Amino acid sequence: MEPKKCVDLLSGEKKKKNVRWTTAEDLKLWSSSSHTWADMAAAVHNDDIKAVRAKFLQLTTKKRVSTWTRDEGDLLKQLTLKDRKDHSKLNRMTQKLKKGKEVEASLAARVEEEHLEQER
Repeated sequence: MEPKKCVDLLSGEKKKKNVRWTTAEDLKLWSSSSHTWADMAAAVHNDDIKAVRAKFLQLTTKKRVSTWTRDEGDLLKQLTLKDRKDHSKLNRMTQKLKKGKEVEASLAARVEEEHLEQER
């Protein structure tokens, strides 16, 4: 893989560097740093879409990559190159994912309540 421009994760300065955003370690490093949407935009500009996806999910879910659920991983796979410029679409996708989790949680609570009532 040839070097490409990217954002240095620690200093925020642009520099050439061999980067492969496919390893969990790279993704953890990106998501554990305190970068902003501006840094994400710089990564988009440098065509580093996997870093952008990791940062987007980290910003919207407030989670580290190592704690992503399978659903969040599926969301990551759904993002396309076109989506990187469409933050509203990304936000809608994330909201849909969060809403689904809330519905699942409320259903689980309701089932548990019914189970407790049946035991009485």
